[in-house]
Amino acid sequence: MSADGSIIVGTNSTRPFIWEANGSLTFIPNLYADQTRQIGSAISGNGTTVIGYVRRIIGETTIDSPYVWNEGGIHEALPLLPTARRAYANEINFTGNLIAGIAVLEDGTTTTFIWDQFHGTRDLKSILVDLGYPIEEWDSFTISDISEDGTALVGNARDANFNSVGWQITNFASGIPEPSTLVLLLLSTAAALRRKR
Repeated sequence: MSADGSIIVGTNSTRPFIWEANGSLTFIPNLYADQTRQIGSAISGNGTTVIGYVRRIIGETTIDSPYVWNEGGIHEALPLLPTARRAYANEINFTGNLIAGIAVLEDGTTTTFIWDQFHGTRDLKSILVDLGYPIEEWDSFTISDISEDGTALVGNARDANFNSVGWQITNFASGIPEPSTLVLLLLSTAAALRRKR
């Protein structure tokens, strides 16, 4: 839904659509002639850009790729990470110039990809590791939200001891987080159980 609530994205069976408060309904065209499904997952806050994933079956292989569509005429699949089997775009900032989602890697684990026009598709966890954050052994590294201006990202992961971990990144305006901008919130299962009692 757009920030003012006037534009909504959804999916009718296998085809995404945009509904506007004035009653208009626009179906997003197919990206591929042989696609079997195209899902609309989210729309930018300004209501101009839709993201989601498109599915193709080639031989015995199912390929799910993230895509972006906007009213300016762009409709394209986003490149997968080199080690990804498939990926799903589900988070977008207000203007639609920063997109993120979940990538399923060849070993079955998940990670967060981010995309912008300048840098292309990148593995967010790898960026943080290169900056010196000790999260190499984390898995299930997923994103849950992007701020409207694209400078803050939040999500979840699982550390080497199988603890649930929440993370937050700030100062992401340049597309690369500055040092000391990653906040980690350790949320162990045991602690969560104690709080529920």
